[in-house]
Amino acid sequence: MKFKFYISIFIFLLSTSFIAQEATLKASVSKNKLGLNQRVRVEFSIDKQGGENFTPPNFTNFKVVGGPSQSVSQSWINGKVSFRQSYTYIIQPKKKENFLLEVLLLKLMENY
Repeated sequence: MKFKFYISIFIFLLSTSFIAQEATLKASVSKNKLGLNQRVRVEFSIDKQGGENFTPPNFTNFKVVGGPSQSVSQSWINGKVSFRQSYTYIIQPKKKENFLLEVLLLKLMENY
């Protein structure tokens, strides 16, 4: 009986730790400066499940030559669960000028 009680508490604590985790969205590029015919890798990663509704930024001034490629990893180390989902694009500028990537939108699925 005590064993079932402890298992129930463990499952409850484990489930609340998944729900309480804040999502962190990161964007990274392989280069900050590049020439007209050079390419850059842009990666968007989120460390919480539910990033399936990812909407990339508008690559108006860039040509998308690769992607999106998706990567998902999950690990459990010393009782701590980590999750990472990333989307990678290879882009090339259409003309020689200074550009900024526009804001991206990501809606997380609610866990109930």
